[in-house]
Amino acid sequence: MSSDTSGSGYETPTGVPSKKQKRKYSQKYSKSWENDEEFKKCLKSSKKSANFAYCGVCKVDLTIQAGKTDLRKHANSKKHKENCVVVSRQPSVFDMPGSIRKQKETDAVKTGEIRIASFVAEHDLPFTVVEHIPKLIQAICTDSEIAKQLKCGRTKATAIVKNVCGLESISSLIQCLQQFKFSLIVDESTDKGCVKHLCLIARTMMNEDIQDCFLGLIPVQDGSADVLHANIVNFFEENNIPYKNMLGFATDGANAMLGPHHSLSSLLKNDIPRLLIMKCICHSYALCASYACLKLPRGIEDLARDVYSYFSCSPKRQGTFQEFQEFVQAKPHKLLHPCQTRWLSLESVVSRLLEQYNALRLYFTDAVVSERLLACENILQKLNDPTTKLYLQFLEYVLPFFNMLNKQMQSESPQIHILRKSVIRSYTTILECYLQDDYAQNTPVETINPRDPHNFKELDSMYLGVAVEMSLSQPHLFPQQAVQQFKLRCLDFLIEAAVQISKRFPMQNETFKHLEALDPAVVKEKSIQTLAPLMMNFPSLVSDEKRQKLTPNGGS
Repeated sequence: MSSDTSGSGYETPTGVPSKKQKRKYSQKYSKSWENDEEFKKCLKSSKKSANFAYCGVCKVDLTIQAGKTDLRKHANSKKHKENCVVVSRQPSVFDMPGSIRKQKETDAVKTGEIRIASFVAEHDLPFTVVEHIPKLIQAICTDSEIAKQLKCGRTKATAIVKNVCGLESISSLIQCLQQFKFSLIVDESTDKGCVKHLCLIARTMMNEDIQDCFLGLIPVQDGSADVLHANIVNFFEENNIPYKNMLGFATDGANAMLGPHHSLSSLLKNDIPRLLIMKCICHSYALCASYACLKLPRGIEDLARDVYSYFSCSPKRQGTFQEFQEFVQAKPHKLLHPCQTRWLSLESVVSRLLEQYNALRLYFTDAVVSERLLACENILQKLNDPTTKLYLQFLEYVLPFFNMLNKQMQSESPQIHILRKSVIRSYTTILECYLQDDYAQNTPVETINPRDPHNFKELDSMYLGVAVEMSLSQPHLFPQQAVQQFKLRCLDFLIEAAVQISKRFPMQNETFKHLEALDPAVVKEKSIQTLAPLMMNFPSLVSDEKRQKLTPNGGS
């Protein structure tokens, strides 16, 4: 066998010539790729091996068998592009202090815009004012970067109040109503579009303080008791508020609201047996004064209205009247306009007329001659009537009783624990003006009959105020028949006022009497030894384990 190996192929032991094998090439990572504009922001070497690349944006290792082709394919993928957008929004460590400062400025600007919108809403200002407030702040705070960025126009302010402050406020209120007891105040109203609404006001604990908060405005088509009750119940259920936690309910005296048989209050009373029902106190006292004033001659109010109308639109007449004020040494005050509803604003009008009475008589005496107007003659005739001043003096004495109660009911601090005492004090003061002293002082206030003529004083013995007594001490100035008529009218006024108060405030209601135990003066005197009667009226308000601790001798 020849050993010649110069042949064209290599023979295997089997004698079959083999093909030439190709050498396999493996692509490795190139550091130069990091300088390429396409990849330098995200490409790094992989810790896995030299045959992989690492994408710093997607946080993954990439195969590089095809070199840059694989890298471009990954760079054009949807996932990589989305991650690039996210990374571009994230500040680097070196930019972090500046970004934090910029974010604080942005938050301060947003807070400022919310405060501006809230200020306008709180003070009931027109939203057109918002167009000028940022410019005013920028003109004052010229060195403030935050002020320069304030942009809060009418549209933006309206959106902030509705969609930010309003939603946050109602959300916080609903959370409080879900946790705490509350009372409900409702009233119906019709807007300029003739859409009837039911307004809901909740009185509850907010920020460790008792507050009245706007709860909602429910559009209603039918004002019947059943519809109003269904709307209120649905509103509470939709907001997951346990409405049976309601302690009190207040509204006006409409029959659909407070009727004795089938009304909103009676339906709520069926759901919540211990619910305390109460009429609108301010409204009630205003009506008491209004009904009582109807018993007096109409000319008293007409005089106040005519005098105001005579001077209101004439600067010349007002200037001339000031000369008469200086002559009689009266204070240079303007005359006031009586309210159209004849309610409690009449007291200030009456006081002003009495203050300027002498100046008015002199002025209209001169005006009758100089101007020769029928209006002047009518006013002068009433001013010269001796009983006109008597009626004004009587009103100045009696109307403050109603106004003091009205102001007390408008107090921002709780007054319900002294409400019964205040009402009874004013009520008995009015009764003592015309009822016999023995009957008024020795009869329980809830059993007094203000209309019983057997218990009336003699007309000459009635008390109508110090000013009236001093005026009547000069009998030669007043005809006897006019004085008799005056006293009868005042008696009718007092009777009607007492009747209206007794109708509108439940004198026999024990709940108001038990609430007096919360008066700090009563607690200090220790005149009430137990709060059990009060707790019985509000059984769901205090748990069993806390009841003994709330008694005066029950510990802290």
